[in-house]
Amino acid sequence: MATIKDVARLAGVAISTASNALNGNPGIKKETRERVIRTAKSLNYVPNPIARGLVSSKTRNICTIVSGPKYDSFSNPVYYETIKSFANKLKDHKYLMSLIYITAADELEFFQNIVAEKSCDAIFLIGPSMKEEVIDSIFSGKLPILKFQRRTESRGVYSISFNNFKGAYMATEYLINMGHRHIGFIGIRPNVSLAEDRFNGFTQAISDYGISLDSSVIVEGDYYQEAGFLGMKEILRNSPNLPTAVFAANDVMALGALEALDQEGLNVPNDISIIGHDNIPNLHLLKVPLTTISVPFHDMGYLAANKLLQILAGEDSVMNEIITTVDIKQRKSVKKMN
Repeated sequence: MATIKDVARLAGVAISTASNALNGNPGIKKETRERVIRTAKSLNYVPNPIARGLVSSKTRNICTIVSGPKYDSFSNPVYYETIKSFANKLKDHKYLMSLIYITAADELEFFQNIVAEKSCDAIFLIGPSMKEEVIDSIFSGKLPILKFQRRTESRGVYSISFNNFKGAYMATEYLINMGHRHIGFIGIRPNVSLAEDRFNGFTQAISDYGISLDSSVIVEGDYYQEAGFLGMKEILRNSPNLPTAVFAANDVMALGALEALDQEGLNVPNDISIIGHDNIPNLHLLKVPLTTISVPFHDMGYLAANKLLQILAGEDSVMNEIITTVDIKQRKSVKKMN
């Protein structure tokens, strides 16, 4: 692989001149810059962001960290759609994105190490299990970080999310307007703001419409398909009376819930209605297309990248949190009750 030394030698310039020319720095003659660029292209030279960072203290690398349980985090298409648009935006501004997958057990040590090493300029954090205040205390004032779908109240820590409370409220209200009064919920996850907001939206809608909350049909879930399957099994096993509808707090858990119902020989929506959240791709292709809350994940990746680029350029505003809007996608998994 060609190095900056190779480019400088073939272009007949000093290494510092070659570096300044490729980085667009001032003080380089036009013909020299063009010769260096032509030479770099002929060698298929790719800048090393870590080596460049040793000189400039900037790596031009932003690290996306995805944390999840022991099963594959990328079973959730939401992450792919968001990361794809995030990486494309960075590429347009000549930043690289490194992608790292860790598990919940590794979070504390890994976060502390990446702050100490400063091997990237900023962090885009997806899916952590740690409490918000712990994450914020590790990164605040040390390394720019933007959290995906998590709240923040700390200075120098940023987040991008949609209105999770509103989305959950809309989903629950839709079920109520369709005549459902005994509604289950899959997705309680303590200390995770996204999950707390969705559960609070659910319970607020239930309360606003004067419906009793049945704890036997409210279960935990870590937002992966296995949790939806196990959560629905738990509801079927523990509830004296089956709910007429269940709100799975994301679509991936809804897929697991549908699998559990099919295994038990129950029909959706005639026996139990299901509504999800996120509108992941291809839900319209299911045997029973899933009604869900639609979220603009592609836009969120773009906005997340733009926010970090602003922070790194010193153009950041005082706004720590970006919140996007949601709407409902009606399909065929919810039955209207008589």
